[in-house]
Amino acid sequence: PVSINLNLETILSEGFIEFDKEVKSVIKASIILEIQVADVFADINAYVAARNLAHNLGYRVCIDGLSRLSVTQIGRESMGFDFAKMHWNADMKAELSGSISQPLRDAIARFGAH
Repeated sequence: PVSINLNLETILSEGFIEFDKEVKSVIKASIILEIQVADVFADINAYVAARNLAHNLGYRVCIDGLSRLSVTQIGRESMGFDFAKMHWNADMKAELSGSISQPLRDAIARFGAH
């Protein structure tokens, strides 16, 4: 798979439709469109339209830029994304074993491994 960071305006543009026409159908499933979480919540309606377009065209969608707090606030099923990408640092590994990080562990478990 290859990921491409795009904003919502780009995915909803004519330029993206032109790009899509050049991509072979069998390759689309290996392309992941990454959208920053800030863009998603800046215009949720545009996100839904872009996500639906991407899925209808055969691409997968990743919400990028999640923090350890924001990852607990969104749901994969309710938001309809395929992947989530969160900021990580070495200190978080130790924090995952503490009781304060139970919401983070629960969110990771809800997202699943695919």
